[in-house]
Amino acid sequence: MVNNLVYYVRNEVSVTPSRDPLSPYLFLLCAEAFSSMVRKAETDGTIKGVVVSRREPRASHLLFANDTLIFCQATQETLMCVKRILSIYESASSLMINNGKSRMVFSKNMDANSCTILANILGVVVVPKHDKYLSLPKVVGRSHKEVFDGIKERIWQKLHKWSSKQLSQAGLMVLIKTVLQALPTYVIYELFSPSDTLLSETERMMADFFWSSEVEIKIH
Repeated sequence: MVNNLVYYVRNEVSVTPSRDPLSPYLFLLCAEAFSSMVRKAETDGTIKGVVVSRREPRASHLLFANDTLIFCQATQETLMCVKRILSIYESASSLMINNGKSRMVFSKNMDANSCTILANILGVVVVPKHDKYLSLPKVVGRSHKEVFDGIKERIWQKLHKWSSKQLSQAGLMVLIKTVLQALPTYVIYELFSPSDTLLSETERMMADFFWSSEVEIKIH
């Protein structure tokens, strides 16, 4: 990215908590309005998203649950526009942006002084990169080793936790099929093609756990 930034927004602080059954629907309406405002800013040329390749459409923002990723140019005009949109969203949704958990990542060609000035507009912390989201690294290069190592680590943690419990083989089989085999499904079948080594290692870990009374598994 050239003079671009990724702004990770955490909007989990409720200003006016409500048990009204309509609240979830109002939240969705506000989220849709937020997306519409960002798209309008794109149309006006104030916000310019990023592209992963020449043939792909631009991405200006992504929303999942109460988290938002905003991709835009690192300019004062753009960030003032983002700030204005977020302010309107806060007023409409009765949610306050949690600046303590929000982060900004700038492209590598930006100097530190410019990054600080721009970050002060939104009042959030600048970080070299985002670490993980939903237990997966947010930025993945050509090597997928970090992604797959994370899967093995999560499986090992589950096995280590279960090893202290007295479980029948039927119980072990249920845990393996319903919990362990579900962990890598999204990553393996939707995002990346796993190596034969990864598949054999995870299968061995599950088999060792099923046939032994204690877990003696090491992450290689």
